[in-house]
Amino acid sequence: MKLIPLLRVRNIKEAIAFYTGVLDFKLKYPDEEVNIFCMNLINGDAEFQLSDTVESLVLL
Repeated sequence: MKLIPLLRVRNIKEAIAFYTGVLDFKLKYPDEEVNIFCMNLINGDAEFQLSDTVESLVLL
């Protein structure tokens, strides 16, 4: 079993662009629509999840 960290970000679309464009991560489920609650990214054996902060969810 492995632990998968969850990182809270202010803007999930910008964070995905950074991690995929600059750090070469890929979406674990590329066919999945961007979900503000949780997105999985992978790079080799490294994996983590992104989620929008509570503050940004209140603005919806």
